[in-house]
Amino acid sequence: MDYEAIGRGYKQYMFNEQLDVRDFLRSQSTTRWLALSTGLFTSVTFPPIGGLVDVENKLVYGIEDWDNIFSTTTTEDIGKFTAEIVLGPERDALFVNGPVYVAGDTVSYREVADATEEATGQKFTRKLLNQKEMQHNLQQELTAGNICRNVFAQGKGFLFDSVDLWVPQAGLKTTSFREFALEFFQGSA
Repeated sequence: MDYEAIGRGYKQYMFNEQLDVRDFLRSQSTTRWLALSTGLFTSVTFPPIGGLVDVENKLVYGIEDWDNIFSTTTTEDIGKFTAEIVLGPERDALFVNGPVYVAGDTVSYREVADATEEATGQKFTRKLLNQKEMQHNLQQELTAGNICRNVFAQGKGFLFDSVDLWVPQAGLKTTSFREFALEFFQGSA
């Protein structure tokens, strides 16, 4: 997530803390640093958080438009990117005293629904939400899923422009959203 794009004052206090850490790092000149800004953790879309997929009710959420896209990254891929940053040949160039953007995949809400149906072999109801609905849902019930969907509804901080993405020279193999969904549901069976 790009916490700087999301900005301060969001209901999720951790976002402000991310910015506090970056402000502290920027205020000093002794330590070179970077903040690894990843796409949304792919796992957050599925249970137990269920930001976009509610398996129990066979429901997949989209925000505003089924063709809106966002970046995702698996935790395994974050580990690969981190190892390449720390140990790889590009290390010195990457400690830029700011964020380095990485993502494993970029998908649309439609692709999330399609991958979920393919992976489960079941039909899911697709529910498109707008920003006003998400604000209301968040005020009614502060759940991890509602927080996640509300972040999406804000429309910033979760889609990285391909020109801003760091792609390692090593050509790391990352996990697509579809691959993750297939593995997630096969492992749940």
